[in-house]
Amino acid sequence: MKEIIHFNVGKGNCCVLKDDDFVMAIDIASTEEKESYEIVSPHFREKDGKDCIDILVVTHNDKDHCGGFSTFKEKMDSGDLVIGKIIHQGYDRTKSTKDCDSTYSDDYEKFQEEIDRREALSDAEFGDLVYAPKNGDEEDVILDGVDYPDNLNLFQLSPFEGDDETTEYDVNDLSLVFRLDFEDLNGMLFCGDSSSKYWQDKVIPECLQDNSEAAKSDHCLVSHHGSYSFFGKDRETVRDADPEPDNYEAMDYIEPKELIISAGMEFPTRDKKRDDPPHYAAYKWYHKWFRDNRGVGENDQHPDSWHYTCNGNIQYKYENNEWSIVNDYVDEELEEEQESSAKRLGQMHKKGALGILPGLSAPQTRYYGSK
Repeated sequence: MKEIIHFNVGKGNCCVLKDDDFVMAIDIASTEEKESYEIVSPHFREKDGKDCIDILVVTHNDKDHCGGFSTFKEKMDSGDLVIGKIIHQGYDRTKSTKDCDSTYSDDYEKFQEEIDRREALSDAEFGDLVYAPKNGDEEDVILDGVDYPDNLNLFQLSPFEGDDETTEYDVNDLSLVFRLDFEDLNGMLFCGDSSSKYWQDKVIPECLQDNSEAAKSDHCLVSHHGSYSFFGKDRETVRDADPEPDNYEAMDYIEPKELIISAGMEFPTRDKKRDDPPHYAAYKWYHKWFRDNRGVGENDQHPDSWHYTCNGNIQYKYENNEWSIVNDYVDEELEEEQESSAKRLGQMHKKGALGILPGLSAPQTRYYGSK
C-alpha cells in the first residue's frame, strides 16, 4: 500500500513514504519516550537479509530534524541497516564560522561524519550514495542510483547552487525545500525550516516568478513547525503587518488545500509570548489565506483541513485510486504486536521478572478525504 506518515514527535519533523519495496524517510526526530530509530524502524523494508531505507532525506542539520541519527549510524556500522542514499542540504556546520553553528548535537556530528565518509568514496553504490540537491533538480538526479517508484516525482526549490555555510544564509535559510508528487497526490511541499528571507531573496525571484507552478501543492508541511519566520524576520512585524507580511505571497504560489503542522501543540489563536513555534503571528496569516481562498469561516479556528501531529500520527494512504488522510493514526498490526508483547511481559511481571509496564492507550482516529 502506498502511504505517507507524519509522526507525532513534538516540535520536530519525522516522516516516511512507503511503496512496494521502497521506503523513504524525510527527517527524523526523537521524543522523550522514543528514539527516532524506534519510530521509523517498524517501516523498514528488508533487502538482502538486512533492514533497509532506500532514501533518507534530512532537510537541515538541526536536532529536531536529524535527532537520533547516532543509532542509525551504529546500525549501519554494525551491518544491520542499509541506507541506500542520503539526501542533505550541503551545509557543513563543522566548517561554519557563524555563531549559530558554534554548537550542534552529537547526532548531527555523526550525520556529518557519514556524509563525509560517503563523499570520499569513488564509484559509490547503493548503501553509500549521497547527494546535496539544488534548485531545479528533479527525481532522476536526486534519486539516481536507487530504484524508485515510477509515480514518485520530486522538484527541488531550495537551496540554490553556491549557497552553503560560507554565505550569509544560515542552516534554516538553506533548508531543503521540495515538492513531492506520488500517485496523483497533487503535490506535498516539504518546507523544512525555510525562512522568509530565502524565499524572498531566491526562491520567488529566481524560481517561482519564471516557473509559477513549481511550488503548487495541495498539501503543505508548514515551515519551521508553524513559526512566524516563514512570513518575516521579526515576530511583531509579521503579526502587525499591513496589509500583509513580506512572504505572504508565497502562499499564492503554493495554493495549499491541506496544511500539516508538525509541532508540539496546535496554533495559538491569540498572541502568546513563547519562543517555540507554532506562533500566533504565523497562524494569523495562514488563517487569513484559508479564509480568503478556501472558504474557511472566521470562527473556524482550526479547520478540518489543518492536520496537527500533536494530536497523533497523520497517515496519507492510497486505496481504491484515491488518497485519504487519517488523523491520530495507529498501525493496528504494530499495535497488536506491541499489545501481545506487553501481555507476555505482563505475565513475566506476575512472576516477579519485570517492573510495572506503562498502559497502552486506544487510538482515536478521524478520517478526512483529500480535497
